[in-house]
Amino acid sequence: MDDIVKVHRSVICGEDMQTTYLFPTLRIVRVLSGGAHWQIGGEVYWCSAGDIILLNNTCARRITDCRGDEPFVLEVFSILPVFLTGERQYTDLFYRRGNPVYRGKGAKKAETILDILSGELQREAHDQQLVRHLLESVCLLLKQSEDTLLFEEYKYPSASQAVFETAAYIWENIEKPLSVGMLSAHVSLSRTYLQKQFKEVYGMGISAFIRRCRIYHVVNRLEAEKGDNILNIALEAGFTSSSGFYKAFSAVTGMSPTAYLKKRRKGKSVSM
Repeated sequence: MDDIVKVHRSVICGEDMQTTYLFPTLRIVRVLSGGAHWQIGGEVYWCSAGDIILLNNTCARRITDCRGDEPFVLEVFSILPVFLTGERQYTDLFYRRGNPVYRGKGAKKAETILDILSGELQREAHDQQLVRHLLESVCLLLKQSEDTLLFEEYKYPSASQAVFETAAYIWENIEKPLSVGMLSAHVSLSRTYLQKQFKEVYGMGISAFIRRCRIYHVVNRLEAEKGDNILNIALEAGFTSSSGFYKAFSAVTGMSPTAYLKKRRKGKSVSM
C-alpha cells in the first residue's frame, strides 16, 4: 500500500527540456517557483508559481521552455488510478477536456490541503484513510473551482465542505491557539456535529488533527532552517508545553525529538 501515493519535488533544468513523458500514474502537480510553458496533450499552457495542474496517464507532456530568474520547481503527487477507483467524480477531473491548470482563489484552499497531505506522506507509516480523504478534499475543491463556485461563496450546504474549510483553517492558523469551539463557530456548526463529521471524513478527532498538523509544521521548519532548537519551534507552532510536544512528536513520527535530531545530524534521510 505504501506505493499507491507518493510525493516528490522536481527541479526542471536544461536536460529536461523537450523530453516527452508519459507516466502510469495520475498526478497532482503544484508549481512552487518559476514559470514555464508546458505542452499537455495537443495544447500548450503557461504554468507558474501557485498553479495546480492535474495530469492523467494517457496524455503525453513536455516542458517546452522555462522563463524568469527562478528555477522551475514542482511538487508532484503521484497516485495509482486504483486508489480512486469508485470515485468517478474525482477521477473524471484528470481525464476531462479543457485546461488542466487551476489557479487563483479557486485553487488556494486546495493548495492548503496539499500542504497537509505532503506532511502526512512524509510519515513512513502514513494513514491511508487520511491520505485518501485529503486527496478527495483537493479534488472536490478543484471541482468547485472548475464550476466557478468559489469555496468562499458556499454557505456550507454539506458537512464535508465545512470539514474541508476547517482543515484548511487549521493549517493556515497553525501557530495560533485553536479550539473546537473556535472552529465550529468559524463554519457555523455546533461543536458536536462538526466533531462527528470531521472524524467521519478524516478518521480522527479535530484535536488529534491539530496536533498532527503542528508536528508537520515543526518538521518543515527544521528542514527549512536546519536548526536544532526544536522546542522553540514547537512553542511557535502552537504547543503549550514540552511534555505535550514530546508525546505528540513521538506519536506522529515514531521517534523522539532527540532521536530525530541525531539522525538528521548524521546526514541520514529522516522519513516520518
